[in-house]
Amino acid sequence: HFPGELLNHAIPECRGEIIVINHADACPLDAEYLGNLIRPLEENPGIAASFARQEARSDAPFALRSSIARKFAAETPPFSLAGAAIRRNWAEQQPFSTNLPLAFSLEWEKRLRAAGGRIVPVPDARLEYSPPVDWSNLREYSRLLGASRARAVGESFSGRTFLHRCLAETRADLRLAGAWHNLGALPEILLWR
Repeated sequence: HFPGELLNHAIPECRGEIIVINHADACPLDAEYLGNLIRPLEENPGIAASFARQEARSDAPFALRSSIARKFAAETPPFSLAGAAIRRNWAEQQPFSTNLPLAFSLEWEKRLRAAGGRIVPVPDARLEYSPPVDWSNLREYSRLLGASRARAVGESFSGRTFLHRCLAETRADLRLAGAWHNLGALPEILLWR
């Protein structure tokens, strides 16, 4: 499916000036989630969108939990539409790509920022969400994500860069496994990466 196409059909049906998007399999973790998520847009008219802090589902593979934990602990976490609030005018001015099955939020973020839109993370709007990837679909999901990211933001790299990234992710997973006292995840980490 193409989520951008669905959003472009849904947004005109919304009535408010702030549109909240929440993936069907994303679960808010706090009673104040919605208020926290939209607060930046209510308080600052210069903000075009805000997005929630993601925490991986407990049943997600370790390497996926590790990646999400590291991304959302970073100073500038990656924009995600798993849980986001967007001003209607920005959603109308910058419709979503209709030909990307994955990574469409990256492509939208790139265009929004290029047009002068400001996006902010909201650390106290916490959401439990993991992409729908597991051992059964890892290969196909990775292929599709890579192809989508290449089209969305022009991301492509050499085999050497791929190997470097793979090793860096593996090292980061191993450090986190040690910090989480979960050295039993070692075989899974090596196989996943």
